[in-house]
Amino acid sequence: MLHSERPGARCLARLMIRANELKLHISNTTNIRMETCSRRTSSLANASVFEFKHRDIIIRLIYLIAVLCYLFDPEMVASLLAERLATQFGVLAERAKHAVLFAGAGLVGLAVLIRTWATAYLRYDVMRNPRIHTDRLISEGPFGHLRNPLYFGNLLMVAGVSLSMSRSGLVVLVVGSLLFIHRLIGREESELAQTHGESFRDYCTAVPRWVPSLKPPKCMTGQIPSYKNGVVGELFLWIIGLALATYAATFDLRLFGIIFVCAFIPGAIRRICRIGQRRAA
Repeated sequence: MLHSERPGARCLARLMIRANELKLHISNTTNIRMETCSRRTSSLANASVFEFKHRDIIIRLIYLIAVLCYLFDPEMVASLLAERLATQFGVLAERAKHAVLFAGAGLVGLAVLIRTWATAYLRYDVMRNPRIHTDRLISEGPFGHLRNPLYFGNLLMVAGVSLSMSRSGLVVLVVGSLLFIHRLIGREESELAQTHGESFRDYCTAVPRWVPSLKPPKCMTGQIPSYKNGVVGELFLWIIGLALATYAATFDLRLFGIIFVCAFIPGAIRRICRIGQRRAA
């Protein structure tokens, strides 16, 4: 009996060992597939190199498409809101429209202030650079309250400008901007995580992504802001805000257009100067 039981016990032990090895192999294969899937998903959720390089053009294209919606949807959101306010509160529709457009211009002004504050720390050359700069991890100024103050400013601007759009234009502007900015943030944060590792993860734990924290920044890196650099860097948006405020006060599209066109002059001058410097070099 002893001799007949030993071979059976050995076979059973071998079967158990092989079953455990098979389970381990299946578990490892599943983990590898899940990691691959998560990497593919994260890469799809993040902006491509092309998108990040041409982000300014893409953002302006979203605005342009939203404006072109006026071709088939001519009713301005501000006018529709003004009619409801006039009916509900018994005020003139024209005055209500002035108020709605001034509220939008106020949101744009707040957005430009936040972006100017952030650019003062980040610097204009980094903010406009087609490449992602991960050499510095800034946690001071607005970056101590919010991880992406520049994009937060963009979203405030979208909220303000959308009141001047048509209904379909509002949908295009809000949805398009939210999706694209989310992709840009994913790209930047993945690059920063690769460069700074644990430091960036600690920063993400302490500082929110979307909703600003009122707590002062804990980590101070000694970064000195240049508010002149911030104002110059955001001069285009300051002039756009002025154009919107002017239209809110006057309803004069011609005057709005003149100021709007002037917003592109500083950028054109900078480009001409850069071309001249390259040729001289």
